[in-house]
Amino acid sequence: MGANTIKANLRKEEILTEIKLSINADMRKENMFIIVEGYDDIRFFTHKVANSVIIIESYSGKEGVKEIVTKANHASVIGICDLDYDTQLSLERIFYYDHCCLEMMLLADYKIYKNICAILAPGMIVGSEVVYNKLFQELKWLSNLRRISFMENLNINFRGLSIANAFNKNSNSLNIEKLKINLLKDNPEKEAIIEKAIDDVQTSLDDETTINDLLNITNGHDALYLMCCYFEHMESENTKDKYILQTLIAAYDFTQSKLYNTLNDYSKKIGRIIFEKSVA
Repeated sequence: MGANTIKANLRKEEILTEIKLSINADMRKENMFIIVEGYDDIRFFTHKVANSVIIIESYSGKEGVKEIVTKANHASVIGICDLDYDTQLSLERIFYYDHCCLEMMLLADYKIYKNICAILAPGMIVGSEVVYNKLFQELKWLSNLRRISFMENLNINFRGLSIANAFNKNSNSLNIEKLKINLLKDNPEKEAIIEKAIDDVQTSLDDETTINDLLNITNGHDALYLMCCYFEHMESENTKDKYILQTLIAAYDFTQSKLYNTLNDYSKKIGRIIFEKSVA
């Protein structure tokens, strides 16, 4: 298996020019272009797709993916994005990970979570199904707040939020009050808006939710950071969320996902190859 062609750190104009030139030079009409949001997506698709597939990192996350695919306007140019909380899914040639995002697609299978825990936390109870369920339940408050912020266009700044600082090691749970304080500190001009959103979240917490419901709203980075708290014995505090993600990617059978089957159907429809015959 050869190496995939990867393009990263390019400006919008450079990406569109690169695609146009490559399409014009593709005499065999076999190349495919997959536009992704960031480096984690590149890491996931590398060695899964065929050598004729060029993976390109967006210049600006999801919105950049959508713009590039729309402006390129060619069947061989597709985008893959986190679903997040999008409800408008009508854009052509834009495909989404199962559940909320890449991380939630990987974590949707409890057996994978259990195996990862056996490697990273041997002998610890974090690998139990009880803790697996608790992981998403602990994030339910924050996940719902993120969802409300998106749906109501509140633009709450979550970038400075620290899962680790709000984690109670004695109870292995998140301290919601600390999360609130953190959010209000980072959004001083939106105190009333956040308080109202928090009230809405509190109302929704009593609703019955399944693990599948929570997989559809849980932010992948939140889940990885909370897993880091469970695996507190691990070294390299600044990189262990990336290490957990890499391990999840290595353990995941992509052929079992809805996304794989959707992309496979699309490749047959346009007569081009996206995946190698053997995909892990």
